[in-house]
Formats: sequence, C-alpha cells, structure tokens
Amino acid sequence: MQQSSKLHPDFSKIPRFLFWDTNFDEIDWKNKSTAVIRRVFERGNEEAKLEIEKFYGKDLVINVLNSNKIKPMRLHINK
Repeated sequence: MQQSSKLHPDFSKIPRFLFWDTNFDEIDWKNKSTAVIRRVFERGNEEAKLEIEKFYGKDLVINVLNSNKIKPMRLHINK
C-alpha cells in the first residue's frame, strides 16, 4: 500500500487532543510521518489508527513501529 496523495488524513477520525503539545493545524503531515504514526499508535483509538494506516500506508506504519531509532518529535514546520 502506498502513501495517500492527500495533504492530511481525515481530521474527523483523528482526535486533536492526541497532539495537545503542538498546534494541530500546523502539523506537517507528510514530512513528520514518524512522529505522527508513533503518537497515534501510542495514544489513539482504533479509528485513528486505521485512518493513519490508510493515509500513510501499511508498510510505512509497520516500518515506523518496528524501528528502534527514536528522535525528538517535532510535528510542525518552524517558521
């Protein structure tokens, strides 16, 4: 499965409170996929997880979740 060509996942399926520490409207969904995937799979419900898998593709989600490398997570572009 490949990444979606959309700019962001369906926001009605992603609870904003999962990203309490950042401005939800400024999240760089394409370039910060690792941070988003980890956050949703750590704290999200099944609907959010399914939407993230649909948006990013199953292969990328599996690779991120199986990766041992953890970097500081920044979810939006610095202006």
